Amino acid sequence: MSTNLRGIKIINNSNVTFESSANTINFNFQNMIVDASSIFALSGNAAITVNFSYASVEGTIDAGDIHQFNGEIDFEENAVLKTANSGGFGSSISGDISFADLSTFTINYYGNSVQNTGLLNAATDSIGTIITDNPYTVNLDRNIKVKNLVLNDGIFNLNGYTLTLNGNCLFASGVLAGNSTSSLNIIGVGSGDEMNIEFDPAYAVLGHLTIDRPNDEIVTVNSILTISNGLTINGGKLRINNMLTMPSTATITTATSINYIITGDYGVLRSEERR
Repeated sequence: MSTNLRGIKIINNSNVTFESSANTINFNFQNMIVDASSIFALSGNAAITVNFSYASVEGTIDAGDIHQFNGEIDFEENAVLKTANSGGFGSSISGDISFADLSTFTINYYGNSVQNTGLLNAATDSIGTIITDNPYTVNLDRNIKVKNLVLNDGIFNLNGYTLTLNGNCLFASGVLAGNSTSSLNIIGVGSGDEMNIEFDPAYAVLGHLTIDRPNDEIVTVNSILTISNGLTINGGKLRINNMLTMPSTATITTATSINYIITGDYGVLRSEERR
């Protein structure tokens, strides 16, 4: 079934949901506006496709788990995309996508099975915020840079890629995971003097960790962690509150004498022989 609509405005704290039951539905919108206070969501058991000739999104659009937005879509400042789709961004939205300011854009993953981020190639331009409400795993599927990472639930798996964090990382019930080819770069300026990092104990591995913060900022690793290739501290300090293991072939590089490793009450830096 296909329905044509034009001149739709979702404004003034409105929450509009299109829901399907058993039949696939296509909606064709000539023009649409979702203001900053409003939400436009897709839901239901059969796939819904919304085709925009043009859409301006200041608020939130929610693609659900099997639905998709297509066409010319302008994400204005502070816009939000929510997705439960296994393919993440790339499976939830397609077409001529533009951002007024990518550094204010938020994407929220809330699926009930493993999701890939599916993000645009954002290794250079920083995404504003990534939020995970998925109780399972959200996998990186390319190198990205993000200002704020909010891990409310589940595992955020670097999956062999590079995550560059140039703001804050907030942990509720979520954790990070990696492997020997994953890299974590913590750069820029945080919101306070200290930022805490938590890894899933079963996947607490990085190939490389780089810290480049103001010299008075501390990055604290509270979980066990193995760094297989190298640790670089170009700015700031690293505090270890658990066991940090590095093989004897790994390198530790610090920029100056005020960039160094601090061991907390239970912190241990352990060298491991490679065989």
